[in-house]
Amino acid sequence: MLTATPPSPPSRHAPSPPNSAATDSPTDIPPNPINPSDPLPSVDDEIDLSTLRFLSSSLRSLYLPWLFRLVVFTALAKILRVVWPYLFHFVRYIFGHIWTAIGWLVRLLAWTAMWGGLIATAVWLLAGIGGAVVYVGLRAKPRWRAFAREKPFAAQVVKKIAGYGLLWLTLRKLMWNWTVKAAAVACAGWEAYAFYDQRATASRLSSSVPASTPIPCAVPASSPSVTHPPADNTGPPASSEDADDEELERYARQIREEMLRDNCCPPSGPLPPPLHWLTMPAVPASSFVLISGPSGFLGAHVAQQLLQAGFRVRGTVRSNEKGQYLVDHFKQQGLDNFDFVVVEDIEASGAFDKAVKGVDAVVHTASPFHFNVTDPYKDLINPAVQGTLNALRSAAKEPKVKRVVITSSFAAVVNPHDPVYTFTEQDWNEYSPKQVEEKGKDVDPSQAYRCSKTKAEQAAWQFVEEEKPSFDITTIQPPLIFGPLEHEVQSADKLNTSISNFYGFLTGKKSAEDAQAGFGSFVDVRDVAKIHVESLLVEEAGNQRFLVATSDSSYQPLLDLFFENADDSLKSAFPHAEKGEPGNPKPKANAIDTSKVRETFKWQPIEAKDTVLDMAKSLAEYEKKWGP
Repeated sequence: MLTATPPSPPSRHAPSPPNSAATDSPTDIPPNPINPSDPLPSVDDEIDLSTLRFLSSSLRSLYLPWLFRLVVFTALAKILRVVWPYLFHFVRYIFGHIWTAIGWLVRLLAWTAMWGGLIATAVWLLAGIGGAVVYVGLRAKPRWRAFAREKPFAAQVVKKIAGYGLLWLTLRKLMWNWTVKAAAVACAGWEAYAFYDQRATASRLSSSVPASTPIPCAVPASSPSVTHPPADNTGPPASSEDADDEELERYARQIREEMLRDNCCPPSGPLPPPLHWLTMPAVPASSFVLISGPSGFLGAHVAQQLLQAGFRVRGTVRSNEKGQYLVDHFKQQGLDNFDFVVVEDIEASGAFDKAVKGVDAVVHTASPFHFNVTDPYKDLINPAVQGTLNALRSAAKEPKVKRVVITSSFAAVVNPHDPVYTFTEQDWNEYSPKQVEEKGKDVDPSQAYRCSKTKAEQAAWQFVEEEKPSFDITTIQPPLIFGPLEHEVQSADKLNTSISNFYGFLTGKKSAEDAQAGFGSFVDVRDVAKIHVESLLVEEAGNQRFLVATSDSSYQPLLDLFFENADDSLKSAFPHAEKGEPGNPKPKANAIDTSKVRETFKWQPIEAKDTVLDMAKSLAEYEKKWGP
């Protein structure tokens, strides 16, 4: 009996989970045919297998990316927490610059709109021109003058370029071609003639050399004699050639003054001696200058001439009253650039520290000059030395200071010598300090004063040598100073020593015998003040000493000048004036060589007659203020 064999089941693949085609490619998962000998999986097993594959695919596609994002975000949060302060400052810095740029843009737009309105509107255009004129007059003109003094050639070139450029544009605008050509030829010819005239003038002046005749100076008879060979440079006798030289020098001064006023410049090449003032100044005019002692006889004149030269001036005074007097006094003369600082004690440490702030130079004139001496160190020497050193120490703290000018005295130079000895800037007073050291409080007051001036100047030079400040110094050594008064004098007994001596003859308090005593050389206070101002302007004056004097004399020649030249109204102001013994010869005297100051500054002293008359007129005016 034949048994039928059942047919074999058809081969089939295991069911795939949902979306298996999208997740697994045929190349990734090879087909897995069912082995016929294996039992067939049940339906439940196939469902569980499909579910597991689905869950695995979902975990990979959904949860893992979110887990990765969580880790990344956490790391970024940590990093941001660390860098946030720096990031904040960086962002603020960037936005700050952006805001600044926006602000400048707004300003630029506003500025453009403003000037556009000025150009578009005739009224505003005229207002703008008026404002520019006021600005140039009040602000730019002083700066231009300072620039012209410092660089005269450059200033002249700028002026000519501006002038000729304006002329050229004007003529071109009018389309006058022939006029333009004619103007160009005329300007070129004019410049050629001016250049030739300058060279010719410089050639004529190059042979002019200032006189350097030594000036006699008396020495007190009581001083012990020291043998010294007499100087043979007493100067040549007057001649017609000397007169011609004086006339040529007077012409040279006139030319230089005109060139300075017109901001003219010298020709190229080496400058002849009369034109050496055109070198760049150490402290240009319009600079800020501190002066100590402006309420004194000399200091008031120095402050006045500084203001007249264009400087801004600050003075140190002992009280507000003295300072306010100077402010009002200078304002009456149209000089407004003066202010003051109260310095009650110049010996105090740092006395000038406040006053020296912002200044470009210092002029130190404050120093005691009197003969009411009980203790030479307390009354004269210490104030002179410490006051000078304090001024230098304070100046060293101000980096803008370029030069310090110090008022010394011929007292720091003079030594007892038999006539005729010629004193120069190389001499130093060695006699007076020895007298003070030997006699102490019993020393003669005049020797104490001379010692104070000697030690003060020596201390200044020692300071410069040891401290080596950024500035240089100049010292001025005048003898007895006469001239008109500018400072406040409340009564006759408050007059300074030199003026008080002369006033004693005008009032009859001094005798004819007193008029015969020699007092040495003298100089006009206005000349001394001028040398102080020039010492700031002339570069070559740095680190130099300058003797400034005019002639030898006793009081008798001065009284002769007064009675010979004063008018009746001036003589009536002093009815008891002492005539002395007119015509008496001058006492035999030593000499002072002033060739250095004359050559350096082209200085010509004021005549003795003018000094005497101006001093007498000034005293007459002050007498009216003092009353009977």
